[in-house]
Amino acid sequence: MTTIALVLLAIIAIATTFMAILQIGAIIYVRRLGRRVDDLAGEFKRELKPLVGRLNTMKDVVINQAREELGLIEGLRTAFESMKKTFQKSQPPPPAARNTEDEDSMFIG
Repeated sequence: MTTIALVLLAIIAIATTFMAILQIGAIIYVRRLGRRVDDLAGEFKRELKPLVGRLNTMKDVVINQAREELGLIEGLRTAFESMKKTFQKSQPPPPAARNTEDEDSMFIG
């Protein structure tokens, strides 16, 4: 082999070694990054859990309040309907409506 061939072969070997080192470094970096993402996701879950609990409590309070309000409204509606029926029963029936057509035909004028 000539010296040029040996030099080129050495350059190829060095480049291949350098690429292998870079790939190993990239693998290590990606692995560390994955761990950090897992840790961050766990921390996010721990931080979010109490917030979700408080939101559920607030939701329950709002729903209970709305149910109470709807019950109150339904009770008022029933009371007003009862008062309306009582008022209608106590009033005398309205006078019979006058039939104006019959009176017009009797008019002489």
